[in-house]
Amino acid sequence: RPRVAVVALEYDRDAFSGNGILCQGLARSLAAHADVLVLCARPRGSGREDDVPVVTRGDGATTTAYVDVDTWHRLDRLGPHEQFARGCASRAIRDAVAAFGASACLGVDFSAVAAATNSGLCGGDVPFIWSPFRIFSRSDFDGHHALECDGVRRSDGVLALCASDADFVTERLGAAVRPLVVHPPLRESVLKIARARRGETRRRKYLTCVVRVSEEKEPHRFVELCEELARRGVFDSKALSPVFCANASLCQTSAYAQDLKARFQKCAPSGRVIEHFLSPEELGELFSETILNIHPPTHDAFGMTIVESAAFGAPSVVHHAGAVGASELLQTIGVDVEAPTREFADKIEEILLDARTRVVAENAHSKALEWAFSATTRVRASRRISSILSANSRVGASTSTPMVCNNSLAPTAPA
Repeated sequence: RPRVAVVALEYDRDAFSGNGILCQGLARSLAAHADVLVLCARPRGSGREDDVPVVTRGDGATTTAYVDVDTWHRLDRLGPHEQFARGCASRAIRDAVAAFGASACLGVDFSAVAAATNSGLCGGDVPFIWSPFRIFSRSDFDGHHALECDGVRRSDGVLALCASDADFVTERLGAAVRPLVVHPPLRESVLKIARARRGETRRRKYLTCVVRVSEEKEPHRFVELCEELARRGVFDSKALSPVFCANASLCQTSAYAQDLKARFQKCAPSGRVIEHFLSPEELGELFSETILNIHPPTHDAFGMTIVESAAFGAPSVVHHAGAVGASELLQTIGVDVEAPTREFADKIEEILLDARTRVVAENAHSKALEWAFSATTRVRASRRISSILSANSRVGASTSTPMVCNNSLAPTAPA
């Protein structure tokens, strides 16, 4: 069997973003046809196996090597990527990597590059594929450009989550070969719940924003929108109620998050603040009663909650410039989220009253529920990705590389 290493700062301990969820799905897909080593971080004290650094799953297919870090809930340059990289140079981690004997490595985001290098998974004989789940230099060019150029330079090939990111990596990060695009699918656990509820009729009352309350997700746009709608009295009848996700742990450490939470509660005291990471069941409950989901960032490599909301019949508003990956898969409502707040609010009120919004919702709903795989398709996808990653030749060396992946060949996410 191939032996594939996956290096990702966020994985399965206290996952706080779509990165962790997608990494779990990637590892599960690969483990169907390869032995997998996941090298990742975890917040110090979160261990459930006496804090041992290396844990092997019961089926023996997946081994996880952990590096304890002192900060959490950030994936950008202000997060624990340097401590993660230093920890990957430890004897315990390097011994685990050496014993595993990887035939290929996939690194997630810029934070994986130094970590993979220090652990012996990048810069040697092991082919290294870089997959930026989020390209931070798109929103903070000066702070992240050099780090992400390093990811391109050190890799043997790049996988992107959307066409826009593939273009950016080629044009701004210096990739000699345009990255191949792999769109993530709807999680199986969410899909099962959505299919079970198909045909249910519920009163839709929520205006939601289900993104991480951090600067790169730009949730301040949603709070500013709510402040303007509240000023107009839109929430007074309680027929429409705003919902804002503000993770309690993140609010403890982020002044940005604290400020947005306070402003939201002040402008919409009858609104709902969600302070924990939502389970698939809770997502289903929320989106089944959502009339409109607001996805505020001007760019997002994918936007998992856009597909998840669509699965329960809730359409999403996204930035109209086409830089949100999920809009490549299903119908969304494009607006200029950078417009002055009053104009943004005017547009949202118009969308809420427009009968065509439900047509968009129905189209997106159908597409989202199709965005899954039969068991046979999952097996073929996993085998193909495993064989690509474990190939001995350098990825991207030939334009005829079999690594081209389309929407039907993305890895499935975990149940």
